[in-house]
Amino acid sequence: LNDIHESQNQQLPSTVFSTLTEFANTCQFKLAVARIWTEKLDPIRLQRVEEVFSRWDDNQDGKVDFEEFSAGMKEATDLTDQQIKLIFENVDLNQDRTLVVKELITSAAHDALIAVDERLIEAFHSLDLNGDGYITVDEIRKELQRVHPHSAEKAE
Repeated sequence: LNDIHESQNQQLPSTVFSTLTEFANTCQFKLAVARIWTEKLDPIRLQRVEEVFSRWDDNQDGKVDFEEFSAGMKEATDLTDQQIKLIFENVDLNQDRTLVVKELITSAAHDALIAVDERLIEAFHSLDLNGDGYITVDEIRKELQRVHPHSAEKAE
């Protein structure tokens, strides 16, 4: 699932698959933040979500029912019926047993927010050279020296 495929008969884009599987157990506060964040979603990611939704919406009624969702997921993943059902129930925000594109976009926004947190944590740990939970000026200088030797000289 790591490769992004554009054909209908190929796997889901990895970002869409990740979005759907990571959306479970989202509290209402996180959900509200994700809804707000949909306006800031990367246009390419948004387009992928819309393309997947359109592909799954067999009758083009603007809704994806469980059968359509399940068929799309089975075509693109190795998930079990139980896993697919759980994902569907978590993405179906208003619990009407159908998905609209906004629900998929909200789950994509939630995934994007999580990814930002993970990148910030990773960046922090890469700067915290001694692992004490703090970033000192000296650690920043050392990292700058390692990455770009001329920048560290100017920072002194």
